[in-house]
Amino acid sequence: MSALWARCKDQIDTCGGVKIDIQYPIGSEGGLINSTLTKAMYGEMNVESTQSSIIVPNIPLSVTVTIHDLYDSAFLTNLPSVVVTPIDNRDDKITPNRLPAPIITDVPKDNGSAVYVNFEPSDASDISHYEVYADIISFTSKGHRQPIMTLGRSDDSMFVLDMINGGEPIMSGIPVYVAIVPVDTSGNAYRDQLNIGSGRPIDNSGEDPGGHLPDVDFTAKWSDTGESIEIDWADVSNDSIQGFRIYVSNQRFENTDEADFVNQIIGTEWSLENYEIENETSNYDNSTHWFIAVSAYDGEVWKHLVSSKEVKPFTAPSGSGDGDEDKPSSGLFDLIDMNTLLTIILSLAIVTVLLLAVRARKNRAGSEAWQLAHAAWGLPKEENWGDDSDSDDPDLSATLMPAAAQINSQKQVEEVQTSDYSGFAPAEPPTDASRRLAEISQDLFDSPISNRPSSGDAELDSLIDDLL
Repeated sequence: MSALWARCKDQIDTCGGVKIDIQYPIGSEGGLINSTLTKAMYGEMNVESTQSSIIVPNIPLSVTVTIHDLYDSAFLTNLPSVVVTPIDNRDDKITPNRLPAPIITDVPKDNGSAVYVNFEPSDASDISHYEVYADIISFTSKGHRQPIMTLGRSDDSMFVLDMINGGEPIMSGIPVYVAIVPVDTSGNAYRDQLNIGSGRPIDNSGEDPGGHLPDVDFTAKWSDTGESIEIDWADVSNDSIQGFRIYVSNQRFENTDEADFVNQIIGTEWSLENYEIENETSNYDNSTHWFIAVSAYDGEVWKHLVSSKEVKPFTAPSGSGDGDEDKPSSGLFDLIDMNTLLTIILSLAIVTVLLLAVRARKNRAGSEAWQLAHAAWGLPKEENWGDDSDSDDPDLSATLMPAAAQINSQKQVEEVQTSDYSGFAPAEPPTDASRRLAEISQDLFDSPISNRPSSGDAELDSLIDDLL
């Protein structure tokens, strides 16, 4: 290579070489730089007698690469080289072999909208690219389907697939069928009798990788000075636990991914004094709420689903003698949360409604004696009927005797009119009131004393007998 370089260093292209005059080539992060050669050196075994010519098909060529610094210095001996045979692909009818079925796996911690696809690259030397076909229906040939993506020959053989035929997104729980088709530089490819790989995406966004670890019972409160948050937790008797992780946030959270990781320690206590935001260290603001959680860690994963506890704003202890007397002291309402207060108000409302219902029912209950008199004799109702206050016994003699006498006199008048005028004029039809009065009079005057019903009250029965 030293002799060839001395001959061709001024005009690399005349010797079939290509100079890439870029110090940091674009895409070099991937480790590969692509270049196309159209000329090569042909001749005898002696390098000095070779001549540059267009590449001839089917003649093996030895290819090597030299690396030069800014001063054009380079290693020219003991260089690695490869042998490649150029092929005239204009009449290429050889199709790359079909690839084995790709391996389809679920993407962890996602919502079931993607899968991993891993396939074995083709061993053909003239591969141009790979076509990817995917559908939710099993297939063995391309059919009407179009490639959902195209991979270069040097692309990674493992990629994330998030759509199927027609550009439709992948949905959780629905199987996905995938086929990889290698295509050579002449466009030759097998698109039938394909080997299909299948897999099912799973929505595991809510799963906890550390679900097998126990919950940690802890307490969190401000220090006496309010400058730090003191956290204590009970020791967990589990041989797999190698430490504890502390998370903090200014909002309530149930997953450690929603909070800021503070530290991982071994022990049963820790004090949070400051935290970093944009590379700046700040103390915890003791005038606002903070939410703390402690998660068990086994060396590989930690428990993600946790129950955070609230640390309320710091309140200085009363009587400290350092000028805190001007600050309002905590009262009863500071010790009662909103749920407890609503429960007390609802209980008082229920008791008030019950008392009003009992009072209304009590006022509707009337005196049995006055109700009996009103039902039997049609006496007017007094305003104070039904009062529970002690009152004098009702004067039945002053009310029942005139009523009975009036009923008796009306009956006698009716009998006289009936006997005197029954032959001259038809009797008027009785009304409901007269019929009721007649029935009462009949019960009072026509029934024998022995057949009359007793009210159960000896004085009332005696008074009725006197009236009759």
